[in-house]
Amino acid sequence: MTSLERIRRALRHEETDRVPRLLYGEAIGHVPAIEALLKERCAPQLPREYFDMDITGLAPSQAKRDRSRFAQWHGAEFAEADAANEIDEWGVRWKHGNFFHFAHIESPLREVDGLDGLKNFPWPNLDNPARYQAMTTEVEARHQEGFATCAFAGSVFEQAWYILAPAHVLGPETPWENIVAFFDAASVC
Repeated sequence: MTSLERIRRALRHEETDRVPRLLYGEAIGHVPAIEALLKERCAPQLPREYFDMDITGLAPSQAKRDRSRFAQWHGAEFAEADAANEIDEWGVRWKHGNFFHFAHIESPLREVDGLDGLKNFPWPNLDNPARYQAMTTEVEARHQEGFATCAFAGSVFEQAWYILAPAHVLGPETPWENIVAFFDAASVC
């Protein structure tokens, strides 16, 4: 029974030859220390092959836009972050982590003093077809290998936190009512 068959049968509540397996980090990523350990211990195979996992993760491609539109939002650190490919399509900097951490997240809006600053921000186009063009091919390729596929998109709360950095925008002494009002107003920008 292939992994794809196993997952399909399990989803239909039918008997399988074993419980389907997912290496959690295969869907969302690993901290650097675990990633290095898996490469060392599993080589030359991928961890999903080594552990005979049934599900592998995929994600939409980040839009291929010029990141220089975020230069003013990152200031003097922009060139270094851009060269290291640490700025995502939202303008969030994912500074490479150390042994125990995925990354240090730096909001492009950390210096914004209110909603007026948000209105000038170059928001990404999540409907850009380039984000999804390769997904069909990738899913078909994983299915040909016998894998089921999954995608982890994160959450609205997490993405808002990364990009808005409310601790920087609002400060720890801001009353709860002001925080709610801030996000209500930000959702209509």
